[in-house]
Amino acid sequence: MDYCNLLALRIPVPLQITLQNFLIFFLALCCIVVYCFSYPTGIPVKQSLTKDITMKTYSAQINAHGNIIVCGDTVTRNSYRIILTGTYQACLDFKANN
Repeated sequence: MDYCNLLALRIPVPLQITLQNFLIFFLALCCIVVYCFSYPTGIPVKQSLTKDITMKTYSAQINAHGNIIVCGDTVTRNSYRIILTGTYQACLDFKANN
């Protein structure tokens, strides 16, 4: 097997790091990093607050003491009952007026 001297180390020629091998390795590493960091994590990168508010169904809920809460879903909370479902603004208006 052929050897080369690199910093007084005897490295086999097939294991030499050539520019071409380094570039191939670096390109592969970059592809792996880009793939890993571009995987969806459930957190949107660009998100409009108004788009989220208008697309969800909200509910206004009231308890026996007359407290009104606005929830981001239609799941009934403990000791509350749903009195209105609709947009976020409609539920807030109902809460403000009652």
